[in-house]
Amino acid sequence: MFRSFKLGALVAGAIAVSAPVAQASEFINILTGGTSGVYYPLGVALSDIYAKGIEGARTQVQSTKASVENLNLLQAGKGELAFALEESGKYAWEGNTESASRRR
Repeated sequence: MFRSFKLGALVAGAIAVSAPVAQASEFINILTGGTSGVYYPLGVALSDIYAKGIEGARTQVQSTKASVENLNLLQAGKGELAFALEESGKYAWEGNTESASRRR
């Protein structure tokens, strides 16, 4: 239960932080995970919300290998919003590339 709460808080935080950036951009790439996972349909839903709510926005949902790849793509500027597990986000924030790469 607590883990679900933390995941929800992470997603809500990502949306809150990315929303001002999305207003300034015409293209929004949402990095998710595999198409059979839970993050892909969530990314599709966010894509629809952004496309309808931000005039002139073009959105895309990108299927990826999951958290570590999402964070790397985000850092490389190839996405505007990314789903990531809390541990991967923590390791990335700390700059711990060894732990993050083992989580793939």
